[in-house]
Amino acid sequence: MNQQENVKTDGKASCDGDKRSVGEESAGSERESKVAAEQTGPSKRSRTTFTPAQQAALEQAFLATPYPDSSAREQISKVTGIAEAKVQLITKTQGQVKVIGTPTTKFCCTMTTRKRLHHGDCGEDDTNGPSPKKGCTESTPSTVKEPTPSTVKEPAPYSRELPPAHPRSRAITLEEARHGTTEPVRVYADGIFDLFHNGHARQLMQAKNAFPNTYLLVGVCSDELTRQMKGLTVNSEQERYDAVRHCRYVDEVVENAPWVVTPEFLEEHQIDFVAHDALPYKSSDSEDVYGWVKQQGKFVATERTEGISTSDLIARIVRDYDVYIQRNLARGYTAKELNVGFMKEKELQVRSKMHDIKERCEEKSKDLVAGFIGLFGKEGKISEFIQDQKEKIKRAFGSPVQDGRASGSGSPTPPRRESPSRSDGDRDSEESS
Repeated sequence: MNQQENVKTDGKASCDGDKRSVGEESAGSERESKVAAEQTGPSKRSRTTFTPAQQAALEQAFLATPYPDSSAREQISKVTGIAEAKVQLITKTQGQVKVIGTPTTKFCCTMTTRKRLHHGDCGEDDTNGPSPKKGCTESTPSTVKEPTPSTVKEPAPYSRELPPAHPRSRAITLEEARHGTTEPVRVYADGIFDLFHNGHARQLMQAKNAFPNTYLLVGVCSDELTRQMKGLTVNSEQERYDAVRHCRYVDEVVENAPWVVTPEFLEEHQIDFVAHDALPYKSSDSEDVYGWVKQQGKFVATERTEGISTSDLIARIVRDYDVYIQRNLARGYTAKELNVGFMKEKELQVRSKMHDIKERCEEKSKDLVAGFIGLFGKEGKISEFIQDQKEKIKRAFGSPVQDGRASGSGSPTPPRRESPSRSDGDRDSEESS
């Protein structure tokens, strides 16, 4: 074999070629035999390749969970059909994987440049190395944003902050999106998102996981449009924008979103599918604002979370209105800040004082009842005193019997009965006789 140059790939060799120097000529034959055995023998190490669907599923998994634990890796293994051991190896190296190429692309920890060499028959995989050998082609695969920890620390950007989306040559079908695509599928979900709660987050999570490789755009309606179409909101539009931006599933936020999506809007943002719950959403001039999207096969159904909604949260506050007013007054809010009149404020203050008196009385009454039971109860002090007196009386009247039993006789000696006394006259007659 001819002498080969050492290939620098961040401290790791990307090929199995011979790296000997001129001073190693003596051991050349032995090294060549080992290399030949590795290339032809049963122990030859084969590089792992993935299908486009598996690649898309891995990208989606690592975007959602950059550092998955054992249970997450097991779930990834079930979804992608890749052995869990390989998933664990990819997890250790995926922080360095920045480029994902064609269906024959191999995950390798040495992928550190945008342009990568895809080797065919030679079986080698170099970056920044020598020119490709015969049978190898040079290509520039599509780039994918690396899931670094910084993406978790930053909120999702606004659409106005990003360049226009690149137009597609053709529309992506639902079947293709489900099997996985090289480019992310752009899914759009819209709403008001007032008092952002876990039901909103679960809806966006379902939209994000609708396909293996999803880019989620979320449209938020403005205050003016919401008041016109639905009513007053608790949070302002800027607060609602910011709440959605900080949801982990959101990739992009569309401000001042339209109430009804139109083909022009989908074209402007290059939206492939629209995600919403399947129930018809009525408007003043339509029975279902998503009807035409469903007819074109661009609709993805999500499920609502039972027991939670913005209306439910407002209903809870209204139901306990006085309680929250009293709490905020006690915390230093003024009646003017709470939009409470003078009479209502005094009423709530009196009610609060009465509540405090009631609690104190209840505490005192509990102490009084406990004291009465402790004094007159079955095991109280008076009952104990009476029982002690009974025992003393029994011991006092039962002492002769106990003394008799204490003597040596087998049975107690009955008391001596005296004869009935006679009169003095009888005694005198007996003596004279």
